[in-house]
Amino acid sequence: MPPHLTNARRSDAADAVTPHCDGGFFRLYTAPMPADADTALSGQTVLAECGFASPAFAPAVDGVATAHPFTEDASASGTGDAAWFRCVEADGTTVVYDGTVGLVGSGADLEMNRLDVVAGSNVAISGFTYTQAR
Repeated sequence: MPPHLTNARRSDAADAVTPHCDGGFFRLYTAPMPADADTALSGQTVLAECGFASPAFAPAVDGVATAHPFTEDASASGTGDAAWFRCVEADGTTVVYDGTVGLVGSGADLEMNRLDVVAGSNVAISGFTYTQAR
């Protein structure tokens, strides 16, 4: 049985990760999602890039950190179905973490009303949280 964190330690862990997003970028991609956040891109299309605020997140409560409002992407760079996302630091290259994308109710890390993105369209994220696993 793996170790389990208390809510206070989950919050500490979330608060150690989320500052790396300060002033960074939230990028939506087409499939396939890499095996992990250390794996480089291999043919995926970046669909849109929204900017994190600085600070990016409020302090975590019970392991959940809520993002401050994002800067929207007024003109998406690609066309396709969003399948996953990658958060990168303000330098635009250092990866912080990846997550899944799905329709509302799917249980994905980012839930959207529709997955299709069209180049030139506006892409906005109205709410987002980072949840530290137990």
